[in-house]
Amino acid sequence: MAQLTSLFVARDSPIHRLNPLTKLTVTGFLLVCGLVLPGFWTNYLLFLLLIVPLAAMAGVLKQLLTTSWKIVLPFAISVFLIRVSYGLKARQ
Repeated sequence: MAQLTSLFVARDSPIHRLNPLTKLTVTGFLLVCGLVLPGFWTNYLLFLLLIVPLAAMAGVLKQLLTTSWKIVLPFAISVFLIRVSYGLKARQ
């Protein structure tokens, strides 16, 4: 059985035809923006306004959202359970 070792999906899109250094530069720019820009919602806006459209242009939007959901869901559930248990202890 073949094991998936990469998230790369071969497509013929404008994003895939870019020079790898250009894609690396954009990735670095997004990482720096996510770390430097102030505000709680900045990372969400970067994801929605830049990453999602780029993934749609590349034809990998479904894979991006599926992988993102698989990564975020366990963290969201654990944070939810911690917040609920903290709220129940605070009421006692």
